[in-house]
Amino acid sequence: MDLFTASPSLLLSFAARVALERKTLLAFAENVLLLALIQWAPFSLLSCLGALSLFLAFAFFETRWEYIDPSNNIRENPWGKIESEKGAFSHEGPVCPKDKISSPKSLFGSCPMASRPPPLSEEVENRVIEGWTEPTETYGKPILYQCHMAHRRTAPFKDLFSHSYLYVGTPVGLRECYGPLVSMDYDGTRPYSKWSIPKAWFHIRAKDFGLRGGRHMTLSQKLREIITSEGADPSEWAYAYLVAEPSVNSWTTNPLGFWYLYSAEKKLTAIIVELNTSFNERRLWLVRATPGYQPKNGPYVFRGEFDKDAFVSPFMPLSPCGYIINMSDPCANENNEIDILITLRKKEGGSLMVTRVISTAPGLNASTASMWEKLKFIARWCYVPSATTTTYRILSQAARIYTKAPRTYARPEACTKVLGRPARAVERTLERYFRLYLKDTVEKYPQPISVTYLNPGEHSRKSETFYSASYLSDIPETKSKRDITIQVKSPLFYNHFFHYQTPYEALENELLDDERTCTAWSPSPAEFAFLFKGITPAKSDIYPSTKSREQWRLVSLLRGAPVAVGYPHTSPYQPFKGLSAMDQWVIQQCSKDQVREYRRSLLGIFLGDRIAGVVGPLKQLSEDFEQVGLSRDAVLKIYDAWIKTGLVVGTKIVLQRTGESGGDLSQELIGWTAFAALNIWACFKAVW
Repeated sequence: MDLFTASPSLLLSFAARVALERKTLLAFAENVLLLALIQWAPFSLLSCLGALSLFLAFAFFETRWEYIDPSNNIRENPWGKIESEKGAFSHEGPVCPKDKISSPKSLFGSCPMASRPPPLSEEVENRVIEGWTEPTETYGKPILYQCHMAHRRTAPFKDLFSHSYLYVGTPVGLRECYGPLVSMDYDGTRPYSKWSIPKAWFHIRAKDFGLRGGRHMTLSQKLREIITSEGADPSEWAYAYLVAEPSVNSWTTNPLGFWYLYSAEKKLTAIIVELNTSFNERRLWLVRATPGYQPKNGPYVFRGEFDKDAFVSPFMPLSPCGYIINMSDPCANENNEIDILITLRKKEGGSLMVTRVISTAPGLNASTASMWEKLKFIARWCYVPSATTTTYRILSQAARIYTKAPRTYARPEACTKVLGRPARAVERTLERYFRLYLKDTVEKYPQPISVTYLNPGEHSRKSETFYSASYLSDIPETKSKRDITIQVKSPLFYNHFFHYQTPYEALENELLDDERTCTAWSPSPAEFAFLFKGITPAKSDIYPSTKSREQWRLVSLLRGAPVAVGYPHTSPYQPFKGLSAMDQWVIQQCSKDQVREYRRSLLGIFLGDRIAGVVGPLKQLSEDFEQVGLSRDAVLKIYDAWIKTGLVVGTKIVLQRTGESGGDLSQELIGWTAFAALNIWACFKAVW
């Protein structure tokens, strides 16, 4: 069988795949790869490894696109699009009148959680305060700093490594593009758009910094949001200067960034340290200058101290220790150079690790550089800040350190001051159903209560308040109204919540358990969990249709205990058969399409748990991936790449054999089926 004879089956299967999967670019790329391997590549181990590498790359890009695709950012959409989901439910609860939600005194009001805002009014639901104007004056120059970074570990074991590093400094308030070198908070570039071509190689984008999300915000607005979240007054500082790793091709890692805050007299009085861990978590510290610190003749003019409350490395426990940071002033340096020294010290004394970032050459001023200087700089530094290079450096050094480290430490769940990792697509889907389930439960609750729901917020409203019917009505003075807050610390909460038979059982493990395993937090956890105390599933399962009965039975068969990452839960998981209380609520209250979306999300999670948690070496591989923030349904994409490679190799073998033998009609059918196997597999996943 030749390529021309088999092409109709490929075209038909490709069209069916695009219609069902709606991923045209991915389908096109995989089919082009299939044709190239079959038509031109000889059958060998090298070609098989090449196919596997390419499919793994496709899986990587597909996973990354879940984070950078603007269409997935629900928070950027008008509130009405989210409210339109109410039409799918038979129960219409009371709507809170606008006078019940007052605009807070500041963007973050009196929120007890440092990184989470309180309920937003219509005026600030887009995280921008009305009347706020962009600064008209800036301080500093747009500089690209050529740096050398060195890490020296002194305890619990000794280690040293270093590498080149590129920082970009931009005055906060500057919005310019210095093509083709760098763009700084520049609208015209729009590197986040699907189709527009960036006008520069390096980018400083506001959405990559501060609190997650807020693609529409500027650096000035992001900075104001950070300062207010720390309980400080933004008017205390007149100027700011950001030094951070730039993004390349819409991707950035930015392990460590700094916001320099200057008074009206242009004196450096505070900084904001922005740390992004290997687990995709983010911590922001507002650090003021140490009182009484007198700079000596050295390069450092600023000294500050702050506590370490984020888990950064599996080779360093989350023990009581703190950072001491010494910095030069980048805006006052005539040679456009920076010098940063960070020391991690134990509370009782003694250093654990020292990190230093120092310029190796004068920085390049993007506003005055010639075209030749810009092109030469890009040729020298184009790869250094890329996500691929940074990830490779981190993983290679981690592998090297692993051989000499006396032990590794499990990662506990982050505290409320740490921003959890970005939610994956399946977690964003389940968040929507949890939110609607919580809303329905609160509105039907007989007692006068309000529940403020705070979530990680990068893909939805950060805060919503739900009210029971009795809370909004006139009640006797003898009955007091109760206000409860629930904060989701990690999107892993939505993954775990739907493993359990009842919501109360889920909250026992995710809210009331050891703080190292809790993915949610509340100032009154027992009171919040009590809202769901009496909710149990119906004795007999009611399926939406006969056809879906077997699909739901598969979900029930695959459902098991949620994966214990780092530390096990103290309360044992209670296995059960049939549907959970949450499953039954979705089936009864949601539309057919929403039920299907919910079921498929559960199927992906549970299938990932089973495959990755049971099958021999895959179990350890999955646990290793989870340590860097990949959930097991994300690891499924890696296994999927192996399956696709097997299908391509099998297709080539079948076509070669049918071509050699000439083949009858049955062999021709086998060849057509094999040629379309890759697309058939994608269609099967989309339909199921």
